[in-house]
Amino acid sequence: MKITSDEKKNEKNVFFYRSLIAQKKYTTVISEINDSSSNSLKAVKLLALYQQSSGSNREKVIADIKQLAVGVYDPYVSLMASLIYFNEQNFDDALRSINNSSDLERFFLFFFSFFLFSFNPKKKKKLTETINSKFITKKKNSLVKHYKFKSF
Repeated sequence: MKITSDEKKNEKNVFFYRSLIAQKKYTTVISEINDSSSNSLKAVKLLALYQQSSGSNREKVIADIKQLAVGVYDPYVSLMASLIYFNEQNFDDALRSINNSSDLERFFLFFFSFFLFSFNPKKKKKLTETINSKFITKKKNSLVKHYKFKSF
């Protein structure tokens, strides 16, 4: 399969790097995405930085994703921002960043964030961990397997 459209190449790269994040290969993602990459890929890099870092470094990543998302509507930027906010348990900002989404993945995250926004705090953490480990990781791992057998 030969991809000719820049938009499709970008979409392929977003899915590929997100699957690497699901495999916890953060340094690969961080080193391969540079400043001249698209906003979508920069947002994916910020997600990898967020997952790899802790404390004050995470605060910098959150500030960077907010700045990247301002004034630009890119569905992948809004999704990466929502995933970061979701992991921070900032469901209000997660909902705000994806409220006009039309595809299934962002709709699911919107619904799940809305559901957790009004859910019992003790059950939020357990439910979030269960969903993250079972649903998101399996989906991303299946994408890696899918792309391993395709030639781009």
